[in-house]
Amino acid sequence: MDEPDSDHDLLESYPTLSSPLKYFILLVGFMVIPVGLGVYFYGGGKERLAKLKSKKNKGYEKVESERV
Repeated sequence: MDEPDSDHDLLESYPTLSSPLKYFILLVGFMVIPVGLGVYFYGGGKERLAKLKSKKNKGYEKVESERV
C-alpha cells in the first residue's frame, strides 16, 4: 500500500507545463518585442516613418527630368 503514495509524490515533485500560453506570452514579452524594437530603431525605422509621414502630407513631388 505504500507504493502508490510514493509514485504520487514523485509525480508531484516534477512540475509540468501547466499553461503553454503563459510561456508563449513570456517568450513574446521578453524576446520577440525587445528584439523587434531593437531592429526597428537600429535599422532606421523611426527616420523612415517620419519621412513617409512628411511625404504623405506634401502630396506628389515634382520630378524634373533632364534631356540629353
